Amino acid sequence: MNQFCTQETSKSKKNKSNAEGQKMLQGSMNYLNKGRTISVFEIGPPAWIKKEINASTIESHLSLPLPFCQAIGLRQRCMITLKTSTSSSKSWQARLNLYQNGCQLVGGWKSFCLDNGIRVGDVCTMQIIETTLWNVMVDRREDRTINPPL
Repeated sequence: MNQFCTQETSKSKKNKSNAEGQKMLQGSMNYLNKGRTISVFEIGPPAWIKKEINASTIESHLSLPLPFCQAIGLRQRCMITLKTSTSSSKSWQARLNLYQNGCQLVGGWKSFCLDNGIRVGDVCTMQIIETTLWNVMVDRREDRTINPPL
């Protein structure tokens, strides 16, 4: 357990069926289809969340749904270690703030985006290795042309 966060390890959390995870994933996709947010997640194992990046995400913070944060054991403000490869020694520290309706990665998030060339339209998938250790895979937006199509 990390010194900055409390992690829930009850048997009921560990024994959730994959069907429940699939329901949560489907519910998130329905939420996506309503145009309110671009966020898909599944509570594992393994747990992951996928976010499409927009301008405010790069400049300010990454918003995460509260149910996701709670399900992986985040209950209070803490530091999250972000990596782009589990075999790499390079990492970034970002502060996670929790609010009544969600949580946000702030602090080192902007540096992470700049250092990794993350742009609007890219999709980041955070695979939760441990509660406060996340492997981030970046799927680059295909259309990075200077001139928009006619």
